[in-house]
Amino acid sequence: MRKATYLSVTMFGMIACFAHAQSRSDGSDKTLSARERQTDRESVWIIEVYDRMLAERLDINLYLRYFALHHKRRPEDVRREETFLGFINQLNEIDPLALRLALGYRINDWLALEVLYEDIAARTKNFNNNLSDGNVRLRGPMVSLIASYPLTERLSTYVGLGYAFMRSSFNHDAWWTWGWSSPEAYQAAGSPQASPGGRRRFIDVRDDSGLVRSLGLLYKANDRITLKAAVRRVDLTVKTHYYSSLHGVREQRRKGEFPMTHTAYSVGLVYVF
Repeated sequence: MRKATYLSVTMFGMIACFAHAQSRSDGSDKTLSARERQTDRESVWIIEVYDRMLAERLDINLYLRYFALHHKRRPEDVRREETFLGFINQLNEIDPLALRLALGYRINDWLALEVLYEDIAARTKNFNNNLSDGNVRLRGPMVSLIASYPLTERLSTYVGLGYAFMRSSFNHDAWWTWGWSSPEAYQAAGSPQASPGGRRRFIDVRDDSGLVRSLGLLYKANDRITLKAAVRRVDLTVKTHYYSSLHGVREQRRKGEFPMTHTAYSVGLVYVF
């Protein structure tokens, strides 16, 4: 990468010199010479900044990750005191296997910064009818400080500690939020955007942030490519509120939570710039 940068700068200088020689006859010698000197100074400055701040420090990680929730089920409590919310007592991962990207910046030989964007979701399930009210989703960045330790010339291990800043959302199933008794009844009625009795149902979720802990192995294939295997735990709990509205008058009915603490397992390739 550095050689390519030098080559580009050299070629640019040769072109500038050629233009300078061609324009001597029009009396613009001093102007072009000043431009050449300015271009040379800027090119050298860019190379110096790249060498000092970015070369062999910045990397990108393409990885395949699988996540699993820690708390997926609660008792079938008819009093709805031990469930997640109301009759919801199950959470099932949505698309647990996915490709992700992360950016890294090496501060020194053993310390680095990692930034990634995560998107996790789960589908709710009610024990009273085996149906779902909708999906809960969390999206946001995770920032971690990574400390590595070499085991051999090519193999090293690392631990990471960071924080996740997640935005929460809940995607209601249409039949449920419009107050129908089942998806079949809703479809039989033509899937209307209206409630049969004037009552609608909602689940409101709150944003959350939490601790990120990671552990991994790095195998240096060459100066640019590193193989990476990692496990990451993220502590998240989404506070929830169930609301209903009758003819537009909305009232709070019940509080609960969706525990989205999970462990993610990943393997991937790291490219060092």
